[in-house]
Amino acid sequence: MSELVKVCNLDEVKEGELLPVTIEQVPLLVTKLNGKVIVSSRICTHKTFDLAEGIYADGFLTCPLHASTFELETGEALNPPAIDPLTIYPVVIKDNEVYIEI
Repeated sequence: MSELVKVCNLDEVKEGELLPVTIEQVPLLVTKLNGKVIVSSRICTHKTFDLAEGIYADGFLTCPLHASTFELETGEALNPPAIDPLTIYPVVIKDNEVYIEI
């Protein structure tokens, strides 16, 4: 059975911007893409680099350390050296708050 955990308030999430949050010691990124809230893991799967410092445009996030790019809607790693995807969490919006299912 999944549990809902509050991530942030919906009004904190801006289209095209990255919001770094840490929930239960897990670093996450929150963004809005075409009106849809996306919550992903925040650490590059190649090296432990904080992707909140990455380059974000049009739903793609590039790690500045070695230039691996991830598609934030799916988490897919699009080019090496990263080969593992980011974790994408199921999102629930309730009473103007953003929750993830864990």
